[in-house]
Amino acid sequence: MSISIETIISEMKEYIVDLKEDKIREAYKLAEESHTGQFRKSGEEYIIHPLHVAEILTPMQMDEATIICALLHDVVEDVEAISIEMIEEKFGSEVGYIVNGLTKLKKISSIHRNNLQVENLMKMFLTTSKDIRVLLIKLADRLHNMRTLKYMPRDRQLAIAKETLEIYAPVAHRLGAFQIKWELEDLSFKYLEPEKYNNLVDQISKKRIEREADVESIISKIEEKLKELNIKAEVTGRTKHFYSIYNKMVKKNQELDEIFDLTAVRIIVSNIQDCYSALGVIHMIFTPIPNRFKDYIAMPKPNMYQSIHTTVLGPNTDPFEVQIRTIEMHKTAEFGIAAHWKYKEGGKFSYKEFQKESSFIEQIREIQTDSGGSATDFIDSLKADLFTDRIYLFTPKGDVIELKNGSTPLDFAFRVHSDVGLHYAGAKVNNHIVPISYKLQTGDILEIITNRNAKPSLDWLKIVETKHAQNKIRNWFKNQNREMKIEKGKENFDRECKKESFDSMHLDSKYLEKLYKSHGMHSMDDLYAAIGDGAFQVKHVLRKLRDIVNIQLGDANTDKMMVKPWEGYGKGTHGIRVQGFDNVDIHISKCCNPLPDDEVSGYINRGKGISVHRTDCPNFLYLKRKEPYRIVNVIWEKKEVKNLTANLEITTTDKKGITPFIINKFHELNADVLEINSKVANSLVTMKVKIGINSSNHLEDIFFALNKEADIIEINRIILKGKIRNESSVTEIKK
Repeated sequence: MSISIETIISEMKEYIVDLKEDKIREAYKLAEESHTGQFRKSGEEYIIHPLHVAEILTPMQMDEATIICALLHDVVEDVEAISIEMIEEKFGSEVGYIVNGLTKLKKISSIHRNNLQVENLMKMFLTTSKDIRVLLIKLADRLHNMRTLKYMPRDRQLAIAKETLEIYAPVAHRLGAFQIKWELEDLSFKYLEPEKYNNLVDQISKKRIEREADVESIISKIEEKLKELNIKAEVTGRTKHFYSIYNKMVKKNQELDEIFDLTAVRIIVSNIQDCYSALGVIHMIFTPIPNRFKDYIAMPKPNMYQSIHTTVLGPNTDPFEVQIRTIEMHKTAEFGIAAHWKYKEGGKFSYKEFQKESSFIEQIREIQTDSGGSATDFIDSLKADLFTDRIYLFTPKGDVIELKNGSTPLDFAFRVHSDVGLHYAGAKVNNHIVPISYKLQTGDILEIITNRNAKPSLDWLKIVETKHAQNKIRNWFKNQNREMKIEKGKENFDRECKKESFDSMHLDSKYLEKLYKSHGMHSMDDLYAAIGDGAFQVKHVLRKLRDIVNIQLGDANTDKMMVKPWEGYGKGTHGIRVQGFDNVDIHISKCCNPLPDDEVSGYINRGKGISVHRTDCPNFLYLKRKEPYRIVNVIWEKKEVKNLTANLEITTTDKKGITPFIINKFHELNADVLEINSKVANSLVTMKVKIGINSSNHLEDIFFALNKEADIIEINRIILKGKIRNESSVTEIKK
């Protein structure tokens, strides 16, 4: 049957009594007009796509706002004349928010396609944390795109299918939308492994007649016995999905002939009591297989999935699985927690209750906080912590804690609360003390032992399995030096303010607030800490403060803020001017690599011009003490100095691939890595890196970006140690 807006409206009228048909048609008309002249790769008019997205959502009985957003989800992205504000004006703020969450970021030339896609995914998930309908529409959007993937070039097929298998199918699983999950997995499998997919389909098709006969026999026996006991039930059989079968073959290293439970029988009854009665019938007719029984009715999954699973021996002793559930449970199994999102509130649909109760949404928020704004870290954490095999554990009070498979008691402690993890002293599993590295299993009951004097160890980073715990441990170590950095930064700031004759007027709180905000900070303590660890140079910060005050006060107070005149200095070379000298050969010292706005001084070499050092350089202090008559005053020119280098010391966690990761980060930040050396000790990697930079501001940007990375614990600019290397008079001085 051909798809149209009228068929969608007709389906919606079956579950929404007072459907606002005019609004649905208005949204469709806007979408149709916006996409006029646009065509899919298949050659179809583009409007077919949003119609199919809406069609996928209507069986889930989604509300008007969701269907309107499905129709409009590509409008703002594809049509420059239409903005989110226009959508809000026509359809309300609720629709505007969801459509904005579905609208991709505009492509920026400096952002690589992969980076842009990661940013788009992060935007989608963060919008989802306030309204999960964003994610459901995106799943429907991806499902229709996967159904029509054959029209895309091969490289895009592979990229889209890989992303679908890694991100969207796991999301559908977490939401319990298994129909969408299974189709996304099978379609991804088809494009990623076409030969294996086709071979599996052929093998299963050859055995279909034999298998269907066995299933019919099983169903007949079950129906007959249920009827005898007056249990009303619908009994059906289904073949497991291709990707699910393939996964089992890979995990168990088996051929298809060695996998017997390819078929599942489903029994749908009226109430919970009948579920357990039906279970008794199954175990009466067929022999149950030990340790293959799961009661998700008594203990629902976090995505609200409920059902009884049991595996029994059928005809010819071939195992098969039986799933038993009620009608309501079946709706949840088909469409996921979407079946629970809506509840009547004065005749209107509401999603508030689900938003408050969903552990999935809460974990998305936690990952957002832990990632520190990094889109790559955010998506990596989602994949590692939320899209993997799960285990279900209990607190002593019976609360369920969900973690990834392979987690330890320490992961459990950090999931309960950060403070519990940070003060971890031991754990009991099922009333027995276990080591910190113990691998937890579904059903374990944990009691965490804490000690207020206990502190994290860097070795913990090798023990914990979840990104959540890793980030909490790393952040703890990052924050240990914060107070010291704040104190050091404030001392430097106050000292330079005194030198520049800044008075209390210039240090008014309103100016300081503008100052730290202009540097992307949340407080002066943040700015002090950044100065303390070398991320910002004090003179740059004070120059910014000077600009802020001058803008606010006009020129009346400018005299107080003026930089001292430059009289008495010769022409510049390499950005440096020397007092009392002109046209002199100047060398930037390699031992300390001074940068513009560093405090510098000059040393007159014998026959080799003047070398410029930072005033705190140990080599310079030695020379100044031995030959003070060779010391001259130098200053930086006002013009930009290029082709600079900086020596950095970076402390990171001992993580596989950390060195290539750091090198790639420097390349992303347009800094050339000239030298790099690293050593590992006490679960930490210490790297000494020499980089080429464009300016002092460039170095500040690099510090600011690297300090956001979860694996980087500390970064400092350093002066190279060792013998005095640049002066021709060194030998004479040592004599």
